[in-house]
Amino acid sequence: MTSMRDVALAAGVSLKTVSRVHNSDPNVAPATRERVEAAMKELGYLPNALATTFRQGTSPLVGVVVPSLTDHFFASLVQAIDATVAGADLMTVVAAVADPSDEQDRVEALLNRRLSGLVIAPSSHDHSYLAPWTAQLPIVFVDRPPEGLDADVVLSDDVQATEKAVAHLAANGHTHIGFIGNDAAITTTQERLRGYRQGLGAAGLAEDPELIKFHGDDPALAPTMAETMLAASPPASAVICSNARAAMALGPHLASIPIAVISFGDFPLADALTPSVAALDQHPTQIGTEAARRLLARIDDPDGAYDSRVTVGTTLVPRDSSARKGPAADHDRAQD
Repeated sequence: MTSMRDVALAAGVSLKTVSRVHNSDPNVAPATRERVEAAMKELGYLPNALATTFRQGTSPLVGVVVPSLTDHFFASLVQAIDATVAGADLMTVVAAVADPSDEQDRVEALLNRRLSGLVIAPSSHDHSYLAPWTAQLPIVFVDRPPEGLDADVVLSDDVQATEKAVAHLAANGHTHIGFIGNDAAITTTQERLRGYRQGLGAAGLAEDPELIKFHGDDPALAPTMAETMLAASPPASAVICSNARAAMALGPHLASIPIAVISFGDFPLADALTPSVAALDQHPTQIGTEAARRLLARIDDPDGAYDSRVTVGTTLVPRDSSARKGPAADHDRAQD
């Protein structure tokens, strides 16, 4: 396994300089930082987390908690975390917690295994129960920020993503764009709704409360919600699904429901449906890798200075469902 000494030799700097770069010391010269970071990347350097766990008397296990292991986003996330910590000779132990009321019990059961660290995609709305653990255990949140707790977090850029989706649909002539979310109380839904509203404003489009729907725990309602939007006055001609589960439920019906769709989150076979379903790719592998790297850095140097929030951008993947033109495009063609 690559050591800090290997990085120092490759970059032509001292061990202390490598440590300062690793700990995000702002006093390192930019050119030196770039040289050290390039050496780290080329050599695949990871902090010596295993040695740290032995010193601290913890087990070489990293806990990972996600709401689901069948969801494409979370499955990819777990796989990336596992692959990254394996490079530091650590293993993952994974728990799927779908019911928010079970989260604390399941997480605390994991913590009693003397973990070296914890990565959690939370489902509950209060994480203050983890406060006693933060002084002794590195904890990184993913997908949603913690509530009632200060901790590292790696997130998608939810606001910018839905702004981008609205802009894409508006450019295709859609003037009445709907939004289907799961739960208005969930932070990610709130942020995606905020981006949707900002996108409407930037495009000079009015918000219609009748075109904002929440399916709760039943994403199978998405097709019915889309049909309701089509029957509204004025009708929607496009909709953004704020989660892939709703888009997966709606996708097979798009041959008979004439509405443009963009899914927040790509999913398997999205490109095989007719029409294929456009998506905002959240890059779950990158999010998982970033979260695992942050955890390893915290294990190696608990007091290191890091930005507590890491945001990963999304990529719009246009497909047939987003290529459907809206009324304004039809009007422009008629004018031509």
